[in-house]
Amino acid sequence: MRTLEEIVAIINVDPIKFYKTREWRDKREEIMARDHGECQRCAGRWKSEFPIKNTRLSKAKYVHHIQPLIETPYLCLENDNLVSLCFSCHETVERRGFSKEKKIPLTIERW
Repeated sequence: MRTLEEIVAIINVDPIKFYKTREWRDKREEIMARDHGECQRCAGRWKSEFPIKNTRLSKAKYVHHIQPLIETPYLCLENDNLVSLCFSCHETVERRGFSKEKKIPLTIERW
């Protein structure tokens, strides 16, 4: 079992390697069990800055770091900093696929 300092050193060198450690895999399993494998945002048990549109309970696929891993590596295994989320909610809170610019259609109508 690595110390927290050793884990933080791994994160500082290569954050992707952290997600392959035994410590993360065990913690992820623990958090999924704590949250009963349900997305906590869909269930209304965790509020983020983004309003939720989906009222259907979804199965969790990810364990999300509330305070970003890179910014707060010492919180990487803290239960209070981890929450189970479904794919859609995780993409939303990570701001993936969102842009303030208007999207251009794939094909432009010319009439």
